Amino acid sequence: MYVWFPQALARAALSLSVWSRILGSLLGTAVLLWFVWIHRSLGSNHSSRLSIKDRQVLITDGPYRRIRHPMYSAFYLLHIAVFFLTANWFISVTWLAGLTATIALRIRREEEMLSDRFGEQYDSYIERTGRFVPPIGLARPKAGRARSHTGS
Repeated sequence: MYVWFPQALARAALSLSVWSRILGSLLGTAVLLWFVWIHRSLGSNHSSRLSIKDRQVLITDGPYRRIRHPMYSAFYLLHIAVFFLTANWFISVTWLAGLTATIALRIRREEEMLSDRFGEQYDSYIERTGRFVPPIGLARPKAGRARSHTGS
């Protein structure tokens, strides 16, 4: 709707500076490069569907070294970039709600699948990584039996 009928969303427009748009462009470009790194790190393990492949391995290097779900983190950063580019609170709120709902519905099942498949290896991985951001200082993730990683 924003592309073909931007005037329909004009009421939700925010007055952001041109620097905000430049920031959005730079952030968006960086995130797209991060997506390339994520996809290359996953290789044949990547799947848009929530599934474990027969020959799947647990990826714990590259962008997965300190974050279990860098692709989800990248989607949130891309969302921020689009917010700055569109300067529209309606687009931002609706996209954020949809993205958060999608991730919330997937993540528990995804982590359970990975935990079932990789067991102690995944439990150890959880202890040293953050879900969406790297662990900082004493804020370490707790081990538990509800994790997985199918390529997000």
